[in-house]
Amino acid sequence: MSPQSIETRLEKLEQRVTILEQLPASIDGLTLQIVQLREEMHVALSASATSLEASLRKEIRAGDEKTRRVLREEFQDGFQQLRRGLKDVRDEVTAVSTKADELIGRARMLYEDMKATLALLREGRN
Repeated sequence: MSPQSIETRLEKLEQRVTILEQLPASIDGLTLQIVQLREEMHVALSASATSLEASLRKEIRAGDEKTRRVLREEFQDGFQQLRRGLKDVRDEVTAVSTKADELIGRARMLYEDMKATLALLREGRN
């Protein structure tokens, strides 16, 4: 190989290493966003549940048996929707976590490939 070819390959390798060095920060940012999303959803869901419960109690006290039955059904429907929403969020978080694991695996593989390539380049020089 000509020296220019090795220089070109080394430059490309340096670019790949730079990209690999940025991956942990990207994954950390993604992890932080997931944690923040969980916290925000917990706060919002808690507030919604508290508000829903308070207004449900007020209406039940004021209403008759029919009102109680209708409100009970609405309350159960709301919780079923809430459960479905939480399941969707859990599935999304799991998918993001899986993707992050895949990215880490790819980064490790690229890092090992880079080390092997560098070793071969060093051997070629000697």
